[in-house]
Amino acid sequence: TAMWAARKRQVYLLRVGAAFGQKALLLPNTMDELLSMATTTLKLKSRATRVFSEGGDEYNADDIALIANHEVLYISCGEEFKQVSLPWSNRKTSQTSSICSLLPSQTANKRSSSASRASWRKVAINIESI
Repeated sequence: TAMWAARKRQVYLLRVGAAFGQKALLLPNTMDELLSMATTTLKLKSRATRVFSEGGDEYNADDIALIANHEVLYISCGEEFKQVSLPWSNRKTSQTSSICSLLPSQTANKRSSSASRASWRKVAINIESI
């Protein structure tokens, strides 16, 4: 167990509000070190001052031990936590369902190869329009 206690935890850093560009690093021993490393690693224009969990809970100076291995941390230069909203996230399920409904059924009777090609052309056209 002594070896486990000495083992460093890896975390992933993202700027608050960012969906991409996470950077991996080994979690340091103090929150001040984490904020300093985050400022450098994420190439922030001002010093990082706040650390949030994926759920938006803020970690305080004494909370470094609560950060889990492989946790994604959102770094802020003072601004509040913002939930990341991807532009396609709300439409993805419905688009996938409509595309899948155009695919030839695997349980249906075998169709001629020209009918199959026509079905796949519909799929290609609908994917391009997304």
